[in-house]
Amino acid sequence: MHLACPADWTPYDGSCYIFVAVRPTNWQTSRSACQNHGGDLVVISSQAENDFVGSLIIALPTNDHWVSAYIGYRDIDEEGEFIWVETTECITAYTNFRDGEPNNRANEDCVDMHADTHEWNDIWCNGTHTDGYICEIFNDSDSPTFTYCPPDQTVATDPNENFATLSWVEPTVDEDNQCGISIVSNYDIGDQVALISGLTTTITNTYTATDPSGNIGTCTFSITVTDTEAPIVSYCPEDFTLPTDDGEPHRVTYWTEPTATDNSGSVSVSSPHTSGSTFDLGETTVTYRFIDPSGNVALCTFTVTIIDTYAPDIIGCPLSFILPTDDNEPDGVTTWTEPIATDNSGSVPVRSRSHAPGSTFDLGETTVTYTFTDFSGNVASCTFTVTIVDTYFPNVIDCPQDLTLPTDDNEPSRVTTWTEPTATDNSGRVSDVIRSHAPGSTFDLGETTVTYTFTDFSGNVESCTFTVTIVDTYFPNVIGCPQDLTLPTDHNEPSRVTTWTEPTATDNSGRVPVRSRSHVPGSTFDLGETTVTYTFTDFSGNVASCTFTVTIVGSMCTKQCSNGGTCKVNNGVEECQCATDFEGDNCENKDRPNSFSLSLIELIIWVLFACTITGVLVGIAFKCKRTTPADSRKTDAHTETRELNEYARNIESAVIVHDNPHTYATLQLPKTQ
Repeated sequence: MHLACPADWTPYDGSCYIFVAVRPTNWQTSRSACQNHGGDLVVISSQAENDFVGSLIIALPTNDHWVSAYIGYRDIDEEGEFIWVETTECITAYTNFRDGEPNNRANEDCVDMHADTHEWNDIWCNGTHTDGYICEIFNDSDSPTFTYCPPDQTVATDPNENFATLSWVEPTVDEDNQCGISIVSNYDIGDQVALISGLTTTITNTYTATDPSGNIGTCTFSITVTDTEAPIVSYCPEDFTLPTDDGEPHRVTYWTEPTATDNSGSVSVSSPHTSGSTFDLGETTVTYRFIDPSGNVALCTFTVTIIDTYAPDIIGCPLSFILPTDDNEPDGVTTWTEPIATDNSGSVPVRSRSHAPGSTFDLGETTVTYTFTDFSGNVASCTFTVTIVDTYFPNVIDCPQDLTLPTDDNEPSRVTTWTEPTATDNSGRVSDVIRSHAPGSTFDLGETTVTYTFTDFSGNVESCTFTVTIVDTYFPNVIGCPQDLTLPTDHNEPSRVTTWTEPTATDNSGRVPVRSRSHVPGSTFDLGETTVTYTFTDFSGNVASCTFTVTIVGSMCTKQCSNGGTCKVNNGVEECQCATDFEGDNCENKDRPNSFSLSLIELIIWVLFACTITGVLVGIAFKCKRTTPADSRKTDAHTETRELNEYARNIESAVIVHDNPHTYATLQLPKTQ
């Protein structure tokens, strides 16, 4: 805003000027007159202003000398130290003394300007040689203007600290026609702003500029302090391989739990496995996830491998370590204490190594591997990383989601592919990538962790991890399922003991499915139809079954068999199967395999001989009496002859049966009437 000048005053560059011609006058009286008009003796800051002021001086008619006028410059307080009158106007180092001036001749302590040359001269302050004075009313209604004010900004915490040290480009003020401006701010460069509860903190910083006239200008911007620094894993176990517990397909395994620190002072940890967990045969990936309040994540991942042989025991495997490069070099010479190994065989394992202490390592992460092989071919390895680093991590793009897929047809695995993640880096250079698996890899049944590790050319590492889970959706393949069976009952039974060749099964997993069955070969089946079911279940829960029927049809005999005979059905015909020594349709007859026949005369001779020798009557109806010669004379010969003839008729068909070929023959006679 420009000042409205009083009458007779001349405006110039925001101020008002007047030349007052009066003689004699002294410097102090002249100044007082200017102050009475709201101004002061003129203050000249530039050649242009000097020329303008000089143009205002008008020669007095009575003056026979040059015309001059007081200005606001003097060295009254200290000789040789010229100063301007007190003003809010910016004071510059501009002067325009004529040659040889100031010379302080006879204590000249004030300054006037000559009209002809506009040059200055030190002069006495009593006014004896000055023709007037020049007044200036200075107006400053403009607020200071910031020509540069920093934008709002977001800064990260200092490395390994819970605060950020503030830094920005200082704002600048337009000092045209401004001087003596004081600038204050809420925060200064170098101040520290701490995270609150480990989370983002935002402050507002205001610069306030005040000029000598009290005009104020401001510059305001915000600073947001964020935590972009992931937790630092203090210790992460190396991969290790262990034999199973004695006689077990697994092992209870222990390790020193990894830890992490964070600049926020707070870090949480989670892991699906803990020390003391039971691990099955094979390799299991253990992952510890450390996360700070700002969501920054650091991972500690190692593998536990359980094998069924004893590998060498490694001693002193170095931990992974991170070092800066050598001074002004893109690499670093690194050394460590080398690991050693012992073996249960008592022999020192053969060692191989990827790097030796004293090797030079480029920027980035390098894996150092020591391999110890015993004489049985069992191998143990010690792996650690040497990382030459900067401080910024790559940015991973499009990390795949977890995948769950079925096996390939009739296979215990699947060839799997995916779109690979990529990464960018603040260096502008493409990051290196290390991957545990590539698209097109074959994955076995179960869950496999796929890890991509991106390392920039300064060694900063970021990882992308997802799981590929291969599930078995194929049923077991049943081999040799029996055909349906139709069979008769066992002899004279309402059931039958039945057998068959049992079916088997294979599975794409390569493991024998678990079998269950409703009946076993040799089971007894009742009359009628019975369903026999075999069920085969693989280790993924897929079930295949084999079913057939066993039908037992009736075959019981109704025929009655005597003397311990058994009824059997042969080709649909009921027959009696007789016991030893019996025969006939119903086993009613005694068998005569060793019998022989006697004629009547032979039998009579045999009987008479037997009676004579033993005196025993043979048969049921025949009676043989041994008589003395006296008795025999009394026997009626006719009667005896008749009885013998009658008995002979009864025993004509008598037989001698050998009950046992190793004993004796028994004479069997028919019963007499």
